[in-house]
Amino acid sequence: MGQDNTFIAETSFTPAATAAWSLTDFPFLLQREAGLAAASKGALAAHCLRATEAVEGGTGWMTADFGLSFFYVLRGTVVLATADGLAQMLVADDAVTLPPGCDYEWRDFSDGFEALEITASELVAAVPPGPAPIVHRGAAEDFVGGAGDRTDFTYRDFGFADLTGDRLRIRVIRPIRQQVPATGWHAHTMGQFAFGIRGWAHVDFPGRPRLRLGVGDGLTVAAGTAHDAGDHSADFAMIDICLPATYSTEAVPNPA
Repeated sequence: MGQDNTFIAETSFTPAATAAWSLTDFPFLLQREAGLAAASKGALAAHCLRATEAVEGGTGWMTADFGLSFFYVLRGTVVLATADGLAQMLVADDAVTLPPGCDYEWRDFSDGFEALEITASELVAAVPPGPAPIVHRGAAEDFVGGAGDRTDFTYRDFGFADLTGDRLRIRVIRPIRQQVPATGWHAHTMGQFAFGIRGWAHVDFPGRPRLRLGVGDGLTVAAGTAHDAGDHSADFAMIDICLPATYSTEAVPNPA
């Protein structure tokens, strides 16, 4: 399964335009998988969720039972209710970590609500159990310049490296400005999943047509795969998952 602790077994592209939505256990919610489940042989999953209409009711009470459960609100609003009596409205760019054993309910979905749900088995990463969720509010000050591979990008990190003992990292990445140089051909020792949330970016792989990662598109990159991240829109942003959290990057020859 993948390479050592990288878990991503294949490089694949899952465009939103051709992905099929399916029913969930709730009649007002649709889902589609963004390619992570297939690439990781089921060790992880990335489900896009969409409300078909505004809903004042809820999902009913549930208990988080994955090693890791992470929700990122893409559009619209939803209310997260927890066993301690709190009910918190989440808006676009808010996120929540649901520790194993946490009891919760989703309520009051707005029309047009969409979210990305990332789940992982305990084999991949185990967040310490707890009764309360960890809510991450979307704040501009959470983005740190150069806190990653590229000094011309800013990074919003959700703290999973510490929570999982360096097994996994989840972050949002966006450029400081539009005109930045391409990365050049390189490869990582990690498995990677990228999900476009705004704008677009071009990515090249040897022997393949250039990919355009846009909103709702999913991209998995197996460890050791050569690629070159090229130009992008000024508003480009993506959710980035790294397995493991700490990795190395090395330049590789241009395959052309």
